[in-house]
Amino acid sequence: MQPDHEKPYVPYPSPFWRTVLRLPLHLYALGLGNLVGLMPFLVLTTKGQRSGLPRHAVLEYRRHGSKFYVLSVWGSRPSWYQNLLANPNVTLQLGGRQIAARATPVTDVQEIARAVYRFRKNSPFYAEL
Repeated sequence: MQPDHEKPYVPYPSPFWRTVLRLPLHLYALGLGNLVGLMPFLVLTTKGQRSGLPRHAVLEYRRHGSKFYVLSVWGSRPSWYQNLLANPNVTLQLGGRQIAARATPVTDVQEIARAVYRFRKNSPFYAEL
């Protein structure tokens, strides 16, 4: 049982929906990453915490200055989140551009509010959370 602060806001997706959510990865593999780049999605590449192999996740993001924010509506459960905790050196791919970055969980309350505001401002889905 997860503590209340760790309970996901949205039910974890079924295998079917996880496949659908990973479709942008296939667009990148086909060289069509620029199509994905038109939407606020990025490919986050982490190093697997056990395998050490590259792991990819498609995530919606918002940008504020030089920072890129991603939001886990499933708390700390996703593998990409566990991977970046174990090794914060990541790569972000936006369209055809790749950016080396260091990922850090946001713990400052004001920064969390700013990031969540950016998500809620442009998406009715996040406004419901």
